[in-house]
Amino acid sequence: MNQENNKKEVTLDDLAMMVQGGFDEVYERMATKDDLKQMVTKEDAKNFATKGDLELLATKQDLQGLRSEMNTKFGAIQEDVAEIKTELAQISKRTKEDTDAYGVDIVQMKGRIVVLERKAGIATQ
Repeated sequence: MNQENNKKEVTLDDLAMMVQGGFDEVYERMATKDDLKQMVTKEDAKNFATKGDLELLATKQDLQGLRSEMNTKFGAIQEDVAEIKTELAQISKRTKEDTDAYGVDIVQMKGRIVVLERKAGIATQ
């Protein structure tokens, strides 16, 4: 068969149908009024941050400086806490030693009291 025989002649109606199909496809993709209602309005846009507002925000450099300062202060606090823990451990150790010493003293005094009561003739329980 000849290539010319395979070609179908396009009529004006066929062309109109193809154009209409293209418009239908575009129309299906277009936003509706309801779709647009969900978008930002001019009133909404008035509440957005302005360039001036954004200039007042901290920059990355500002935050890095703050982070460095906080790390320095946090390091100092950690050192203070470590020192407090050491001193507290020493106080706790001394308190235990003092309590143990008082216990020994009390036991020794009870023994002396018993001896004195016997010498004095006082009955002990």
